[in-house]
Amino acid sequence: MLLIDCGNSALKCRIIDNRQVQDRAFNWQQQAQWSDFIDLLTGHAFDQIHLASVANQHTTDKLLQDIHQCQPKARVTQLFTLSELHGLTTAYTDYRQLGVDRWLTLVAGFFNYDQDLLIVDAGSAITVDLLSQQQGHLGGAIVPGFNTDLERFKGFFPYLDYASPEIVIIDRPGRSTAECVHLLEPQERMPHLLGLLEHWQQLLQPPVKILLCGQDAGIIAARVTGQFEQVSDLVFQGMLKQVELQG
Repeated sequence: MLLIDCGNSALKCRIIDNRQVQDRAFNWQQQAQWSDFIDLLTGHAFDQIHLASVANQHTTDKLLQDIHQCQPKARVTQLFTLSELHGLTTAYTDYRQLGVDRWLTLVAGFFNYDQDLLIVDAGSAITVDLLSQQQGHLGGAIVPGFNTDLERFKGFFPYLDYASPEIVIIDRPGRSTAECVHLLEPQERMPHLLGLLEHWQQLLQPPVKILLCGQDAGIIAARVTGQFEQVSDLVFQGMLKQVELQG
């Protein structure tokens, strides 16, 4: 089995073979690394391939085309955000706006933990989501990554009107992409993020655990207070659980 988590720049893969796990990562924006990914595809025979992608449609379509070309016998499934999964619900007014990577971290948190969670995925964008075991997803925020400039960050959401009055920083968890986006300069991001984590813990049932994942999870771990856990494979955990539950 091959799991593929395609983000805004990174292509993360997990190969599962007879319970042996191998993880690989590629920068899909670099042609040489895309070629390395193709080598991975052609070097194995997979029965199942599951893909979750928040990359633009062109990149996702190219990815699917290459997968089908290199692995014509594999059963290929693309995972999407759902409105509900075995009791887990999303707070978004339009659930299709919630990135599938965020949704899958919620799936992993809901089914693998027995307490309320703040889930932080720190990549080129940093997402924060509140998860109540009783009420489901309560909303969240999206902050530019520590090494992402504002123009590149805005490019992740080309459908948003950044002149809209909706694009303001709100204290409450956002329930749409426009409400979630927090446009912050680099020096503002860490203080703002730590403030959100401290404030939003009060909206959940204690004891609240903070789950940290993504490439910059360690940077936040060095500053955060309270109970936390670094989980490097939270999206992959969510992928496996959704595949299992959907049959």
